[in-house]
Amino acid sequence: AAPLSILAFDAALRVTEWNACSERNTGLRRADVVGRALLDVLPDHAGSEPLRDYVRTLAGEPVQVRGRWYASPGAGLRCYDAVFAPMHDGRGAVIGGVVISIDVTAREDAERALA
Repeated sequence: AAPLSILAFDAALRVTEWNACSERNTGLRRADVVGRALLDVLPDHAGSEPLRDYVRTLAGEPVQVRGRWYASPGAGLRCYDAVFAPMHDGRGAVIGGVVISIDVTAREDAERALA
Protein backbone atom coordinates (compact mmCIF):
# COMPACT_ATOMS: atom_id res chain seq x y z
CA ALA A 1 0.00 0.00 0.00
CA ALA A 2 3.04 2.30 0.17
CA PRO A 3 3.06 5.06 -2.48
CA LEU A 4 6.57 4.08 -3.65
CA SER A 5 7.11 2.38 -6.98
CA ILE A 6 9.93 -0.16 -7.01
CA LEU A 7 11.43 -1.38 -10.25
CA ALA A 8 14.51 -3.60 -10.15
CA PHE A 9 16.52 -4.60 -13.20
CA ASP A 10 19.47 -6.80 -14.04
CA ALA A 11 22.66 -5.99 -15.95
CA ALA A 12 20.89 -6.75 -19.25
CA LEU A 13 18.14 -4.21 -18.39
CA ARG A 14 15.50 -6.90 -17.81
CA VAL A 15 12.89 -6.17 -15.16
CA THR A 16 13.41 -8.36 -12.08
CA GLU A 17 10.92 -6.70 -9.73
CA TRP A 18 7.79 -4.58 -10.19
CA ASN A 19 5.77 -3.86 -7.07
CA ALA A 20 2.06 -3.20 -6.51
CA CYS A 21 2.52 0.59 -6.65
CA SER A 22 4.22 0.23 -10.05
CA GLU A 23 1.21 -1.80 -11.15
CA ARG A 24 -1.20 0.92 -9.95
CA ASN A 25 0.81 3.73 -11.55
CA THR A 26 1.13 2.08 -14.95
CA GLY A 27 -1.70 -0.44 -15.23
CA LEU A 28 0.95 -3.05 -16.11
CA ARG A 29 0.78 -6.26 -14.06
CA ARG A 30 3.90 -7.64 -12.38
CA ALA A 31 3.31 -11.04 -13.98
CA ASP A 32 3.40 -9.41 -17.43
CA VAL A 33 6.49 -7.29 -16.74
CA VAL A 34 9.06 -9.33 -14.76
CA GLY A 35 11.58 -10.97 -17.06
CA ARG A 36 10.94 -8.61 -19.97
CA ALA A 37 13.39 -6.08 -21.38
CA LEU A 38 12.95 -2.70 -19.73
CA LEU A 39 12.52 -0.93 -23.07
CA ASP A 40 9.79 -3.40 -24.08
CA VAL A 41 7.92 -2.45 -20.90
CA LEU A 42 8.70 1.28 -21.01
CA PRO A 43 9.38 2.03 -24.71
CA ASP A 44 9.24 5.81 -24.14
CA HIS A 45 12.53 5.53 -22.23
CA ALA A 46 14.49 4.58 -25.38
CA GLY A 47 17.11 7.24 -26.10
CA SER A 48 15.92 9.33 -23.18
CA GLU A 49 17.28 10.81 -19.98
CA PRO A 50 15.76 7.97 -17.91
CA LEU A 51 17.61 5.40 -20.05
CA ARG A 52 20.86 7.25 -19.40
CA ASP A 53 20.07 7.03 -15.67
CA TYR A 54 19.66 3.24 -15.92
CA VAL A 55 23.00 3.00 -17.74
CA ARG A 56 24.74 5.24 -15.18
CA THR A 57 23.33 3.03 -12.44
CA LEU A 58 24.78 -0.06 -14.12
CA ALA A 59 28.13 1.76 -14.16
CA GLY A 60 27.88 1.93 -10.36
CA GLU A 61 26.67 5.52 -10.03
CA PRO A 62 23.62 6.31 -7.89
CA VAL A 63 21.31 8.86 -9.51
CA GLN A 64 18.81 11.12 -7.76
CA VAL A 65 16.02 12.77 -9.76
CA ARG A 66 13.60 15.44 -8.58
CA GLY A 67 10.51 16.52 -10.44
CA ARG A 68 10.95 14.64 -13.71
CA TRP A 69 7.91 14.22 -15.93
CA TYR A 70 7.29 10.82 -17.51
CA ALA A 71 4.71 9.52 -19.92
CA SER A 72 3.46 6.61 -17.86
CA PRO A 73 1.53 3.73 -19.45
CA GLY A 74 -2.05 3.89 -18.29
CA ALA A 75 -1.58 7.14 -16.37
CA GLY A 76 -0.55 9.78 -18.89
CA LEU A 77 2.00 12.44 -18.01
CA ARG A 78 3.06 12.20 -14.35
CA CYS A 79 5.86 13.78 -12.29
CA TYR A 80 8.19 11.68 -10.11
CA ASP A 81 11.02 12.01 -7.65
CA ALA A 82 13.26 8.95 -7.98
CA VAL A 83 16.45 7.32 -6.80
CA PHE A 84 18.35 4.93 -9.07
CA ALA A 85 20.74 2.73 -7.09
CA PRO A 86 23.14 0.03 -8.24
CA MET A 87 22.85 -3.48 -6.79
CA HIS A 88 26.07 -5.39 -6.14
CA ASP A 89 27.00 -9.03 -5.76
CA GLY A 90 29.01 -10.17 -2.74
CA ARG A 91 32.27 -9.14 -4.42
CA GLY A 92 31.22 -5.58 -5.28
CA ALA A 93 30.39 -6.06 -8.96
CA VAL A 94 27.24 -4.29 -10.20
CA ILE A 95 24.64 -6.90 -11.15
CA GLY A 96 21.69 -4.58 -11.71
CA GLY A 97 19.87 -1.73 -10.10
CA VAL A 98 16.74 -0.56 -8.41
CA VAL A 99 14.59 2.51 -8.97
CA ILE A 100 12.43 3.76 -6.13
CA SER A 101 10.09 6.55 -7.12
CA ILE A 102 7.14 8.52 -5.81
CA ASP A 103 4.49 10.31 -7.83
CA VAL A 104 4.73 14.03 -6.99
CA THR A 105 2.41 15.32 -9.72
CA ALA A 106 0.10 17.04 -7.24
CA ARG A 107 3.04 18.84 -5.61
CA GLU A 108 4.45 19.98 -8.95
CA ASP A 109 1.02 21.17 -10.11
CA ALA A 110 0.57 23.16 -6.89
CA GLU A 111 4.05 24.72 -7.22
CA ARG A 112 3.32 25.71 -10.82
CA ALA A 113 0.02 27.28 -9.78
CA LEU A 114 1.84 29.43 -7.18
CA ALA A 115 4.53 30.59 -9.62
